[in-house]
Amino acid sequence: MASADGPIAITANELRRLFHALVIEPARGSADAIAWSNYRRRHQAAAKTSHYAGKLSQNPKTDLLR
Repeated sequence: MASADGPIAITANELRRLFHALVIEPARGSADAIAWSNYRRRHQAAAKTSHYAGKLSQNPKTDLLR
């Protein structure tokens, strides 16, 4: 589980995209592919945190794990 300020785990789609960028199409710099992956996962983690914070503020008694 990622912390609130860290990136989420690598998804299957992200792994496929990284494989393609790093192995299949190495013409693009590997540093660019890794930097983009890190940026996307940090952004997705922030969006996930914000989404659940919004849900809790709307109805704090709701059990989100149902």
